[in-house]
Amino acid sequence: GLYFLLTKKTSLTVYLSFLFLSYFFSTFYSFYKLYPFLKIKNLRIRFSIFKKIIYYGFFNQLSSVAQQLNYRLNYFFIQKYLGLASLGRYDVATKISESSWIVSRSIAAVGLSVFSNKEKEETKFLALSLLKLALFLVFSFLLILLLIPNVFYTKYMFTADFYGIKSLIFSLFIGILSMAGTSVLSAFFSGVGMIYHNTISSLIGLFFLLISGLILIPSQGLLGAGFACSISYLSSFIYLLIVFSIKNKISFHLFLPNKKDLSLLKKTIQKSL
Repeated sequence: GLYFLLTKKTSLTVYLSFLFLSYFFSTFYSFYKLYPFLKIKNLRIRFSIFKKIIYYGFFNQLSSVAQQLNYRLNYFFIQKYLGLASLGRYDVATKISESSWIVSRSIAAVGLSVFSNKEKEETKFLALSLLKLALFLVFSFLLILLLIPNVFYTKYMFTADFYGIKSLIFSLFIGILSMAGTSVLSAFFSGVGMIYHNTISSLIGLFFLLISGLILIPSQGLLGAGFACSISYLSSFIYLLIVFSIKNKISFHLFLPNKKDLSLLKKTIQKSL
């Protein structure tokens, strides 16, 4: 960023160089902090643990690939059917909406550390509380985006070429909200060792994106792309929600906010700190 500001030059090569440099320093620092915990002299290869690494690694990577396609497959459809200009508008709306995931992913990260070290009976109630919190905060954030006048996006934030941003955010609303819930439930299933449900969830979302994207984008344009994305994310969330409810015998009334949620969240945050 400083390079671009100071030299007034833009270059993809320079951007990638600094990006990789930042990754290198992050990785180097991580190894530096981990070094005191490494005990090479006590290293033993256990086949049972190696099998688990392969098992969880396979499902985790498959889930990641499918989820990345869920995030960006629409881009290829838009470019093919609507052109690069439309893709630029859609990308901006997507980036603005997806910024709300900072909240839900932070909540999921806190939850994962707890889910991995607690009994399943304890974690299911925490997962419920974190799910409600994530959905409430992301819903509030998206609502604020929709209440902002359209002129703010076309005159102050971007240019007049980015008209219709609010309509696109509206079409993505359910999907972005659903993915916030998915983040928390995915962390739960990862923490309790049932990561394959995350893989199934991502594949279900990809299936619905392929079908809805090919139907809605050519006929409905950018709004169709937004709705296709929402259908994909919603289907993934519904699958995880159903499995979570069945596995933990969760009744409907427990999904409603209550005072116990606040006390449980407060205790969890205090322990995390």
